[in-house]
Amino acid sequence: MAIEVMFDGMKNVMDADHTYMQDDHTLQGWMFVNHLVLQWYQHLYIELKEKELLKKISVNDYIQLLTDVRKVKINDAWHLNEFTNQTKKLVGKLNINLT
Repeated sequence: MAIEVMFDGMKNVMDADHTYMQDDHTLQGWMFVNHLVLQWYQHLYIELKEKELLKKISVNDYIQLLTDVRKVKINDAWHLNEFTNQTKKLVGKLNINLT
């Protein structure tokens, strides 16, 4: 069941339900990228599980929250953009260094 949940989550994140490929080479590339994404997704899942955060946040929510974190270049210096308190709390709990 956990494997099925992992595949479903990955499909939702990557919108990978359909290949839309027209030849074997692009299909193989698509499959390779999906393989990498599944490994990355599993890494995030394990990280949330080890920190006992899975009951509070899903891997998809984790990814969604962190997509809001960006750096912007102002006067030749890079700065973090503003993001929500929920994202700040998650970053703190996961010990992610954004500097």
